[in-house]
Amino acid sequence: MTLRSLFLALGLTTSALGAAPRHVIVAGPAAAVRVVETSLGKTVAVTRQAPLPPDVATKTLVELGRSVSAVAVVVVAEVTGQVSIDVFNAADGAPLGHLEVRTTRKAPFKAVPKAQLAQLQKAIAAGKVAPPPKVDKPAEVVKTPPPPDTTGTESGAKDPGTGSTGGTNAVASDHAAPTSTTDRQAELVKVSAGVRAFNRSLTWKDDLFNRMPKYLLPMGPAIAVEAEFFPLALVTKGALAGLGVEGAFEDAVGISSTDKTTGAIYTTSAMRFRAGAVFAAPIDRFTLSGHAGWSMQSYGFSATSTGSTPVQRVNIPNVRYGTVRAGVGAGVSIIKPLTVEVGAAYQLVLSSGEIGSASYFKNAQVGGADFTVSVAYRIIPNLEARLTGEYQRYWYSLKPNPGDPWIVGGALDEYTSVRVTLAWVL
Repeated sequence: MTLRSLFLALGLTTSALGAAPRHVIVAGPAAAVRVVETSLGKTVAVTRQAPLPPDVATKTLVELGRSVSAVAVVVVAEVTGQVSIDVFNAADGAPLGHLEVRTTRKAPFKAVPKAQLAQLQKAIAAGKVAPPPKVDKPAEVVKTPPPPDTTGTESGAKDPGTGSTGGTNAVASDHAAPTSTTDRQAELVKVSAGVRAFNRSLTWKDDLFNRMPKYLLPMGPAIAVEAEFFPLALVTKGALAGLGVEGAFEDAVGISSTDKTTGAIYTTSAMRFRAGAVFAAPIDRFTLSGHAGWSMQSYGFSATSTGSTPVQRVNIPNVRYGTVRAGVGAGVSIIKPLTVEVGAAYQLVLSSGEIGSASYFKNAQVGGADFTVSVAYRIIPNLEARLTGEYQRYWYSLKPNPGDPWIVGGALDEYTSVRVTLAWVL
């Protein structure tokens, strides 16, 4: 072998060794560690480590890195709305970098963003393998440790002398006592079904001749189905992932109405439908939402008979509300699987059925609103149980004129319900 060939072989061997991936330890929750490892790819060789305590000593970091000849120890911690990543030099435990990845219900931690990944790789590249311990001169080896970082330039980084955190207190407190209470995952589809128990009250105001009968349904059952779909969650993890469509349908079963004066029984029907757009924006443990769309609700009576005697239909107008409905909602995670939500909506009533017709009150003006309170419990990641209470009302200014068949000043149509549903979530 010539001298030139020998130098060429040595050069190729040196290049191959230089291309070998650097060895790092990644400590933290298993799912988060896998995300960091996948994001780093083949640039480093990763040894997975269980979560470390927030106050882990510098000496422990050095010994951990020395055990596998790692250049850096990467500590991953999940806190409310973010994942924090701290990088420490395996040679002396000194902090090399700190970064935070914001997370939401619609955008969970699935990858380290490119800009922050570059910071992570740069911090790792600055690390070195810890030298073998020198047991003969322990006092001279660690004579003057680096001063603690009190400037806050690396928020939440560990002090190399004491193992405590420096910088701003916010990140330090998140490490010491995480406040995350729920695993928020992006939802693509939610389909729910259940039962609803409801009552209805229709009362009249200023009924001059006392001719309009009041109506009360103490309690009636209904079936209820509902669905939400967020198609943009298939292509984005940003804010637009919370934009979707929703629909709901409810239909009463087995209800009838009885005239207490005559004993006549009337077949009764009640139905409700809505469809529209919905937007949900998770913020830490809270979720703010808005929705807008079309709503239709009907309640009516039909003539029936008792025995062989025909019975005319009761003198209560059938209603069929067609409305443009818009509202807002807010939810908060109380504990890990439990969420409480409230909502309110206004209904711009475009039609009201017979009650606003020439047969009853052709000049009627009507408005509507509804309010909900829900408690949801996530039984398993894909199955949710929900209890919802709702109050709904339509108020009327009937504006009768002299000569009209009915002289009544106003009316109030109210519905109260409790709904129990099970939802399948994807």
